[in-house]
Amino acid sequence: MEKIKEKERPAYAEWGKFCFVHAPAWVWGIALLCCAAEIFVSYLVEYRLYQGVLRTGTIPFAVFLIIFLAIAWYQSEMKPPKPTPLDKTENRLNRVLYFLYIPLGIYLVFLGLREQWSFVPAFQIIFLFPALLLPPKITNRLKAVHMLIFIYCLLLAGTFAGVLAAGYISQPHAVELLQEQGYENIAFQEVQKGEYLADDIPDNAFLPEDMETPVYLFSAEKGGELWAAAVSPVRGIIIGEMPAPEGSEIRKWLDPQTLDFYYKRWDGDIVTYEMKLE
Repeated sequence: MEKIKEKERPAYAEWGKFCFVHAPAWVWGIALLCCAAEIFVSYLVEYRLYQGVLRTGTIPFAVFLIIFLAIAWYQSEMKPPKPTPLDKTENRLNRVLYFLYIPLGIYLVFLGLREQWSFVPAFQIIFLFPALLLPPKITNRLKAVHMLIFIYCLLLAGTFAGVLAAGYISQPHAVELLQEQGYENIAFQEVQKGEYLADDIPDNAFLPEDMETPVYLFSAEKGGELWAAAVSPVRGIIIGEMPAPEGSEIRKWLDPQTLDFYYKRWDGDIVTYEMKLE
């Protein structure tokens, strides 16, 4: 982006300096790199490594970036507002809002852990606190692009911290566990709650907490036979394995297309599948 000469700048150039589009090109590049890194890592963690067992804010962060850029670009073309000093009432209100961020953040963290939308969003919120609690004297001197870099670096750090704090094993790590037990041609099938698989894998090591948490389900070959194996991402061990011959109940989980012949019926806390009559 070419630097605009002083004599060619519009009257509101000083106001536009605050906005992202008037920042130097190299700062713009760093900001986009930070945003892309956080969105990519969030996508990789949620959809590739943990298959949805760990949730991240991939979509919200991408949407926030688009909204942020749109607002920054719009504001860069606006005329500067008339400077008006904050009165005592506004200053007090701002201080109250800053103090409200803390209990709100604690509540969101507690909600995230209780509802099991994972440790990652909880830690992302915690790591965002420094950006939320910056005093106006600092934020008013920072350009929007600098805040963008700061926010997405904090989110990236929170993502890594959340993954480490959760201690879950990834789907590739689960494959390694099965390979150590002599399985071959291992294929990931799906993530499913333990309570739905427990009845179809009678000889299992499911604990009560495994019933309410998702587990990895794999198909694999062992001794020339097709097997089904369930791995707990929370405990990091194989919690169920059994042969899966044609016609067995567990085989239905390994052939997702067979579920197309069933209706899914919800009865309170129970999900059942009934054969479709066509």
